[in-house]
Amino acid sequence: MARVLTDVKAWYLDTMEPVSIEQLELLGIQAWHIDHNDSESLNNMCKKFHVDKRSQVIISKKETPDMFLKQLTAEHLHENDELRYVTEGSGYLDVRDSEDRWIRYHMQTEHFSIVPTGIYHRFLLDENVHFKALRLFNDQMSPTRKAFHRDEESTDELPARTYYIQKYLNPLKNKKVNGKLSSTA
Repeated sequence: MARVLTDVKAWYLDTMEPVSIEQLELLGIQAWHIDHNDSESLNNMCKKFHVDKRSQVIISKKETPDMFLKQLTAEHLHENDELRYVTEGSGYLDVRDSEDRWIRYHMQTEHFSIVPTGIYHRFLLDENVHFKALRLFNDQMSPTRKAFHRDEESTDELPARTYYIQKYLNPLKNKKVNGKLSSTA
């Protein structure tokens, strides 16, 4: 059975202050744990999020060209949600909060994660230097996942970015308690 991650490992990069799953959810990041032997739960999650196609991605220092690794570590966004199920290894997903601070989420084996449309993010290998995951998508979502880099002039004007700001960042202005994201404000 898929279960929401409650023991997520996430923190602010500038202060190392822990970040809860509730704080990540306010930014649109969703994460579950699905046992690698539980294909039924994985299939049910795919149905729930209307994804019917899968491809495998392997990211490692040995197997991944340097140019592709550099693209992953550059801050970017996508025009569709990004769904991943980690099958081996682990890595860091860095996302921007409503104040443009980096939050690092440690994606690990058996994590099923959704990165929402329009959020600025980047991916880095951790000390294991190996990450293998299923990319989950449908016909409306390109499996190549075109990245729009933040340093490109028109990226902030994309409909995906506007959508993200309206859906997630603007409501957070009212959910600050002592300068922190709060799910109870």
